[in-house]
Amino acid sequence: LTYAKYFFALCTLAERTRYKTNWDGFIIKNFDCDFVVLVTLNRGFPKPRKNGDKGIKDPEFYVMPVSYVQETRDPENKWGKIVKSRLVGLEQYRDRWDLIKEFLMGNS
Repeated sequence: LTYAKYFFALCTLAERTRYKTNWDGFIIKNFDCDFVVLVTLNRGFPKPRKNGDKGIKDPEFYVMPVSYVQETRDPENKWGKIVKSRLVGLEQYRDRWDLIKEFLMGNS
């Protein structure tokens, strides 16, 4: 518990969660953070595919520097939606918890 307090005192996170496997984006309006952690729960497709695939798979975590998210956003979008197709290179941030560690150690 002490570590968690220390961790959050030095690094702020914004968490966004997507339920569906075929998510198309997420909304974020407040960029007052160091990292955005996108959690895709991958609980399935709204309707199973013709081949029977329900789309259920393990959750995925994307640890993205807030600067990356800000660069990919569409300033014309009034909702603050970050569209998935604009997240070029998203896979490089999958499970990148080491970015937070480096940030906390002063190596960013």
